[in-house]
Amino acid sequence: MEHDMKEQLKNSGIISGKIALRIFKDEYLRWILNSKWLVLVILLVLMRELIICPMLAAAGDIDQIINLIEPAVAVGNSGVILLLLPLFYLLLTSDFPRVGSNLYYLLPRAGRINWVLGELLFSLVSAATYLLALIVASCAQVFRDAYFINGWSIVTTHYDYMRKGQDAVVSMNSLIPGQLYNQMPPFQAFALTYGLLLLYLWFWGSLILFASLYAKKKLTLWIEVALIAAGTAFAALRSPLVWLFPSGHTIVWLHYQNYYRQYVFPIWGSILFFLGGLIMMHILIYRRAGAVSLDVLWEEKTE
Repeated sequence: MEHDMKEQLKNSGIISGKIALRIFKDEYLRWILNSKWLVLVILLVLMRELIICPMLAAAGDIDQIINLIEPAVAVGNSGVILLLLPLFYLLLTSDFPRVGSNLYYLLPRAGRINWVLGELLFSLVSAATYLLALIVASCAQVFRDAYFINGWSIVTTHYDYMRKGQDAVVSMNSLIPGQLYNQMPPFQAFALTYGLLLLYLWFWGSLILFASLYAKKKLTLWIEVALIAAGTAFAALRSPLVWLFPSGHTIVWLHYQNYYRQYVFPIWGSILFFLGGLIMMHILIYRRAGAVSLDVLWEEKTE
C-alpha cells in the first residue's frame, strides 16, 4: 500500500493529455447542465432590445436588409453589452474550478499538473461556448431578413446620412461606428471582435484558476468586476487610460480613428497584450500547481 501511494505521488507530476481531457470533460458537462444558464436570458433580452430590434427597425425604415453578422459585430462592440458580457460569464463560471471532497481522491491520482491543464482547457472551451451562444442568438433573430456576404449593409453605412435631420429610429453609428466599417470588411471585424473577446474571457478564467491555487478566488472575482467596470468607464470616456485595462483591448473600433488605417492603438498590440498576459499567467499557474497543497484548495470551499 505504501508502495502504491509513493507510485501515485511519483506519477502525479507526469503530464497526460488523456487525464487532462477527462477532467475537462467532467467540468464542461457539469457546467453545461448548470441551472445558472437561465440568467443568460437577461443578457439576451438586453441584446435584442438595445441592438437587434433597433437595427431591424432602421432596416425597415429605409426598406433595406442587413448583413447576417452585423448584429453580432454590434453586440461585441457595444459599451453596455461589453460591461455585462464578461460579468455574466464570470457568474456562469463562478463555481469553477470545483473544489469538493472528491478532490482528495482526484489530485493524487490524476496529478496536479493534469488537473490544472484540464481546468485551463475548460476555461478556454467554456468561453468559446459562451460566445458561440451569443453569436447564434444574434444571427438567429435576423437570418430571414439578412444576407451573408463580406460587405457592410446600406443600413450600417448610410442610414444616418439618409435620415439626417429627420426622425431616425436609431443612430446606427452608435451600434457600428464609422471607425469600424471604414477600416475593414465585416468578416474581418467579426473575426477580430470575437477573437479578442475569446482571449479576454480566457484571461479572466485563467486568473480565477491562478487565484484558486492560493485560496483567493472570491477576492479575485470582486477585483475582476472592478477592473471590468473601470475599463468600460474609461472606454466610454475615450480616455488614454483605457489601454491599461483588458476591457479597452477588446473593443475593435476603439483602436482606430475615422481615417483609413489611422490607429489610436494598433490591433496587434492588443493581441500581444492578451497573449503575453496569458503566457505569463499560465507559467505562474504551472509553477504553482506542482506545489499547491490540498488544504489550500479546500480552504476556499470552507470560507
